Amino acid sequence: MSGTEPQNQPKKRGGRFGIVGAALILISKFKWVIFGAFKFLKMGATFWSMLLMMWAYSVRLGWPYSVGFVLLILVHELGHGYAARRLGLAVGAPVFIPFIGAFIALKDRPKSTYQNFVIGAGGPLAGTAGAVVCLGLSAVLPGVFSQLFFALAYSAFILNLFNLMPIGFLDGGRMSAPIALGQWVAGWLLLAGGVAYAITHLYWTPQPIAMIVLLLGLVQLFLKIGKARRSEKAVAAQSLGEGVPTAPVPANDFESLTATLVYFGLAALLIFLVHYFQPYRHGASLPIVE
Repeated sequence: MSGTEPQNQPKKRGGRFGIVGAALILISKFKWVIFGAFKFLKMGATFWSMLLMMWAYSVRLGWPYSVGFVLLILVHELGHGYAARRLGLAVGAPVFIPFIGAFIALKDRPKSTYQNFVIGAGGPLAGTAGAVVCLGLSAVLPGVFSQLFFALAYSAFILNLFNLMPIGFLDGGRMSAPIALGQWVAGWLLLAGGVAYAITHLYWTPQPIAMIVLLLGLVQLFLKIGKARRSEKAVAAQSLGEGVPTAPVPANDFESLTATLVYFGLAALLIFLVHYFQPYRHGASLPIVE
């Protein structure tokens, strides 16, 4: 028995090497399949989270509306991603959370408040454009398709207006950061005056989302006043040679004016669209906003 063992050992090794060699040949032949699988798994968070959100909404609102609504959210998030990449910043793939929304993780930190504004504005601008396309389709398509695309457009108008709230974790928080105090006062007064005129003279029904945006805009005004006072103290401390903590690069006058025009212009447009295209005007049923 001991004399036969050394003779069998090379055969076992040869069999193992043959299996390894065959595996290497298969990998070399089908490497594009393996790389494709890895790429799919990398994008899986986006795909499966989108599918989960579609299913969650479809329980109450049906699949046609749910698919369209989630795709409009995707357009919104891709707008953020496109804006960040234009600035040379790396971003992750969109991830969706049912009944909450979606987000794209920034892998690089913005270098200035204006870059923050550009990234924040990318989403509402793209989302509003997608909603306008849906509104156009509702005007040319017949019957139930017209109602479906009108419902999608109106919901997207509200969604993007909601994101303009000047709160830190929403798009409005990023967009309002570079706006100077004086420009914020002027923009807010014009926006509030326009809404008040529409309610009193055009007899528009006040929309809660528009009123909340204006209320938070007033809160942001007082926050900017406090920030301006702290900046004055920081400048005074710097003149005395005291240490001043570092902060993102502030916007220059042109960047601040650009942010003011885009933010308040988009807010005014969305408030107008939300008021003008109210569901009852077209007889559309919108359970998500009722």
